[in-house]
Amino acid sequence: MVLITRSSRPHRIDTAQAYARDHGTTFTPHPEARKRLKPGYFVKLAFLSEVVQNNTDNERLWVEVTGSNGDLFTGVIRSSPAFLKDLFPGETVLFAVEHVCDISVPNQKNDTAARGA
Repeated sequence: MVLITRSSRPHRIDTAQAYARDHGTTFTPHPEARKRLKPGYFVKLAFLSEVVQNNTDNERLWVEVTGSNGDLFTGVIRSSPAFLKDLFPGETVLFAVEHVCDISVPNQKNDTAARGA
């Protein structure tokens, strides 16, 4: 998927399953938790890079969910990229539910969405 941001060029992101496969991890958020995303939640997305840095071709960034339409979401980058120099905090991105690698829920102890319950 191509993400359109305010930067001069579009960026692609990895799906959570592809990221887990390529990086030897089995963790991905429960599918039901990803479907229950709503504004105010934070998600981690793996933005792909054309240049390999630190033995990886992507950089994971936290994005705050700002809106949704079915399985498509909009969000605002909240992390400061370390090596993707043309992405910036505050930029708006478009992503799909399958791109979510991690979820942070405000006041998580009272919200079961991130646990998939």
